[in-house]
Order: sequence, then structure tokens, then C-alpha cells
Amino acid sequence: MTGHRYCLNLARLVGLPGFETDGACLMRWMFGLCAMVALAGCAQLQELSCANTDPLALGERLGRQGATQTDLSQEVAWCAQTSSPLRLDLVERGFAAGRRAYCTPSVAFENGEAGRPLRAICPREVMWELTEAHNRGQLVREIDRDLADAYRQLERLEARLRDHRNAQESGEDGQPSAADGRAIRRDIRRITRRIERLEDRKFLLRAAF
Repeated sequence: MTGHRYCLNLARLVGLPGFETDGACLMRWMFGLCAMVALAGCAQLQELSCANTDPLALGERLGRQGATQTDLSQEVAWCAQTSSPLRLDLVERGFAAGRRAYCTPSVAFENGEAGRPLRAICPREVMWELTEAHNRGQLVREIDRDLADAYRQLERLEARLRDHRNAQESGEDGQPSAADGRAIRRDIRRITRRIERLEDRKFLLRAAF
């Protein structure tokens, strides 16, 4: 059997249409085969994921994150066609517990810190307190970004200081001046103080939660 005939027959065998032209036969067949392998892998992953999902914990996690009933239905539907469908009563029980937790200041802070929005799904009388806690969480998130940037700057400055010392100790011509070293140390002290202030502010924001 020629390679061309083998390609056509194998493509027809796996049920992939559009392989009648000579030039693109092999390429299309390989693409189709890869697609089928990928789909099979996704199905296996789905089965494994659903088999290892605790429905009560899933519902609680979604509730704590402020998920909607639509989000909940999508999660349940994901496993509905597998050999390990989720027990809807357990998912909903966990969701109710998570929703109650969602409407507490500590979880509002947690969601703000994680960058999740505060949804208007809690009783109106607690929304002001939740908004305040959520705003604090968002501030901590911003501080974490500033801290990451400050630590990167500090790392670069410390590397420059090491290079400066090595160059001075080498005894070669064109050594950096002592003034350069003092400037680098001054910048290190400045960044270190900034890091300390940010860490203190972060500590105070988190203290209530």
C-alpha cells in the first residue's frame, strides 16, 4: 500500500473528513490525530478531577469567593457526565456555608487581598463593614506589589555594591570611586527604610483580621 493510500484509508478509518486531496492529506491527518489525543487527555483529566473533588468543600470554596448560582451550576455540570457526578445536596450545603462566611469582614478582607470583587449579595446592614474590610484587603494587595518592586530594587543595588567592592579589590585601573560606593549604600538604606514602612503598614492592616 502506498503512503498516500495508507493516509487516506487511515483518515477515513478514524472518521476525519476532508482528506481527499493529495497535498494536505498527511498534514490534516496528523492534526486530526493530535486533536483526538488531546480530547482523550482532557476527558481523562476531567474524570480524575471529578473523582477527587469533595462536593462539600467545592461548594464552600465557591460560596466564600462570592460565586453565583450560575457558577455553581457550571461546576456541577462539569462532572455530571462523568462516572463521578457531584452530589448536588452536598455542593449546595457547602455553598450555603461559604456564602455565610462570605458575608463576614474576615472573608471580605481575604477576597480583597486576592483581587476578587465584593459582590452585593450580603444583607445591606453589613455591607458598609464588608466594604471597609474589602478595601483594607485591596490595600494589602497593593502593598505586596510595592514590596515586590522594592525587594527587586534592593537586590539590584546589593549586586551593584558587590560589583563595586570586587572592582575596588581587584586593583585594576579605572576603579570606581569611593563616592560611587557611598551613593549605592545611601540608596540601599533608602530602599530598606521604604520596605520597613511598607511591612509595618501591612502588619497594621492585617492586624484586625
